[in-house]
Amino acid sequence: MDEKDFLTLPHHERVAQLAGESQEPLALQSTLAAAMGSCGNRPFLAVATDPAVTSGAIGVKEALELRRLIDRARQDDLPLVLVIDSAGARVSEGVAIQGALRRLFAELLAARAAGLTTIAILGRNVFGGASMLAMSCGIRLYADSTRLAMTGPAVIQSHNSVCAKTVTETIAAPNRLEHDPQGTPVTDGQIATAARLREALQSALARRPTDFETWARLQDSDLRARLASDPARNTGNVVQVIDCDTVTLRGSRSAGPRDVVQLVDALQAIPPDCDRITLDCEWIGHSTQLADENLLLSQYLGYLCSVIHAIEARGTTVCLRIAGTLSGGLYIALAGAASEVRLAACGRVLTLPQDILDAFVQLPAAPDPDAAVLIEHGVIDTIET
Repeated sequence: MDEKDFLTLPHHERVAQLAGESQEPLALQSTLAAAMGSCGNRPFLAVATDPAVTSGAIGVKEALELRRLIDRARQDDLPLVLVIDSAGARVSEGVAIQGALRRLFAELLAARAAGLTTIAILGRNVFGGASMLAMSCGIRLYADSTRLAMTGPAVIQSHNSVCAKTVTETIAAPNRLEHDPQGTPVTDGQIATAARLREALQSALARRPTDFETWARLQDSDLRARLASDPARNTGNVVQVIDCDTVTLRGSRSAGPRDVVQLVDALQAIPPDCDRITLDCEWIGHSTQLADENLLLSQYLGYLCSVIHAIEARGTTVCLRIAGTLSGGLYIALAGAASEVRLAACGRVLTLPQDILDAFVQLPAAPDPDAAVLIEHGVIDTIET
C-alpha cells in the first residue's frame, strides 16, 4: 500500500485503495465515486464524496445516488462504507437540496433499522448535513486532520466572537473523539495511510453489528450524560405537549442539544398507541453557538431524526407542521423521518438561516418558491390554505 496520506488522494483513488485489488468500480451519474470491494474476505460497498468539486458538497444528484447505493447495499446485504469529505449541502441548489436530503435520511434510517452496517471514514472537512450523515452511521473512523461540525468554522467564529484557533480546537478530531464512543482514530504518526485505514476497516467490519434499537438506546444515554456535565443554559425555547398528540416548538432562538433532548422527552411521553403526532414548529434552525457545537450538535440532530423514525416505524403518523421559518439541519432532523410535512400559511423553508445566507453564502436573493415547487422537490407534502 502507498504510504502517502490517504486524504491527499482523489476520491476515486480513496475508494480504490479501500476496496482492494478485487474492486469493481460502479458507474455513477454524480460527483460521487463508488466500488464493490472486500477487506479481510468481507465484501462491502464503498462510496466517496469528491472534495475537489464544490468542497465535496452534496447536491440533489449526489443525494439521489446515495439513496440508490444505500438501497443496493441493503438488498445485497453488504456493509456500506462512506468516505465523507464534504462541506455539507450544496446550498446553491436552493430548497431542492432540502427535499433531497430529507429523502436521503429517510432511506438511511430505514436501512439501518433493517440491519444495514454503516461505517463512515471521515475526511478533512465534515460539515453541515454531511456531519449528520456521518453521525447517523454506526462507526466512524477519524483522521488527525478531520474537522467535524454542524456549522462551518467561519460562521461559528463570527457568531461567537472567538479566534479561529478556538473554533479549530473545538471541531477537531481529538475533541470530537472525546464525545464519540463509536469513533476511532486512524493514523500512523499524523498520517492516515491507506494501509492503516484498511486495517481499521477490517476491524470495524469484524465487529458484531449493534441493532438499531440498541444503538438508539446507547445514543440516548450518552447524549444525556454529556448534558449532565455541561452548565445549563436558558435556550429561550419551549416544548409543550397539547392534548397528548400535538407538540409545539416555540421560541426565538435556534435549537441546541438541550432543546433536542427536551423534544425527545416530550415525544417519548406520548403513549405508543397514539395514532398521530403533530410537531407544530416555529424553531428557526440549529444553533451556531460554540458551546453547543462543543457537545457535538450533529449527533443530537441525527439522533432526533432516528427517534422520529422509530415512532413512525411503529405505526404512528408523525406530521411536521412548519408554522414559521425552518432551516438547515433542524429541518432535516424533523422532516427526515416524518410521515408528512405541512406548510402553514406563514411558514417558510430555507437551506440555512437568512443571516448566514446573506453574509457567508452570498447567493443572489431569490423569491420564496411557491407551494408547487416545494411539493415537487419533496420539501413539503402539502400546504395549508
